[in-house]
Amino acid sequence: MKHIKIGLFWIAALIISCMGVTTMASQIHFQPVTFEDMIQRSNCIVIAHTLKPEYTIEKVRIPRGCFAVPYKRKVYHYKIDEVLYSQKTINTGDTIEVVGADDETMFELYIRFYGENVTKSPIFDRYSSSIESKNKMILFLSSVKGRRYSYSCIEAYEDIKFINKVKKAVKNKSKQTSY
Repeated sequence: MKHIKIGLFWIAALIISCMGVTTMASQIHFQPVTFEDMIQRSNCIVIAHTLKPEYTIEKVRIPRGCFAVPYKRKVYHYKIDEVLYSQKTINTGDTIEVVGADDETMFELYIRFYGENVTKSPIFDRYSSSIESKNKMILFLSSVKGRRYSYSCIEAYEDIKFINKVKKAVKNKSKQTSY
């Protein structure tokens, strides 16, 4: 009976220590973003539909000397149905990849956690989307590299029923940037 208690103690200790090791960020906080702010921060606004598969998991190489499991990110796949606004060339029918708005920060936190054992509580901007279906939606994006984009903030998409509101805001944005 004594050996069982000692064994259970070590199992519990192992579980607790593993839980502490995998906590990169002690808490994640969100700061609200208004519809108008999201329009202003986006350099690409499109109507798109999800492709199959909706997303893939991409393993990211860790810099040399950092002994951690590979960082994994979700990469979403969309086909453009209509371009509402874009600062770079993108066309209807193009396929794009989109990563999370928090991806770069989370990768940096991941490296710092496994490389330096530093934890940090990030604050991310978040829009409150009223989307009902993620099959076809309005995406608010920031350009990253090539055909890869990131969402302008967390939940940077909106239901297609808001198309007229978005088009009006894009028209105002276009007027502001043309001066």
